Amino acid sequence: MLCIAVAGVILMIVATNKGKRVKRFLREHQKICPQCGINLIETCQVCPKCGSRVDEAQPSKSGEVATQSLANSMTATAQELNKSRTKYATPYRCSWETLHNYFEMTLQGKGYAPIFYNGENCYKKGTGALTSMKFAKIEYGEDTFHISGWVCSGLGKFHGPDEALEGFVAAIPKSRIKDQLIAMSKEASMLL
Repeated sequence: MLCIAVAGVILMIVATNKGKRVKRFLREHQKICPQCGINLIETCQVCPKCGSRVDEAQPSKSGEVATQSLANSMTATAQELNKSRTKYATPYRCSWETLHNYFEMTLQGKGYAPIFYNGENCYKKGTGALTSMKFAKIEYGEDTFHISGWVCSGLGKFHGPDEALEGFVAAIPKSRIKDQLIAMSKEASMLL
């Protein structure tokens, strides 16, 4: 029994270290409008909410070796994050306000609450006590939005790494959450 407890503690430490790398990457590289603070997709040049120009940060000129090391680190962390989340990109035709209001009402109607999680604005459902915590994040572009979802096992702040919406959590298929995201994405793309 003691071996199982020790193994659990070791797994939690490994997951926490991975989570810290992902948090640091998001804090340093997530694209957010400097004027109004909404999440933006990486290619966005003009904020769809406030119309502010969103310029890329200029890379540091501290040397080619340091730049290459940072690029390798960013690529590895981005791949790690992308593997752990399910993401859909969808074009939209309506105004930003209509789209944002649709997601606010729909997600809150499904029991999700807005939260600032690991340096990101997203939505969370559940505490992890009886079911895994479910997350959804919306990022906006000029004519495209990205909706991503993931789950975490654990309790509150003590949780494992983000997990993509494939397979099962305990005995519950993650496909239910995935199906909800796909349905919302399709409905949102039809808004005028």
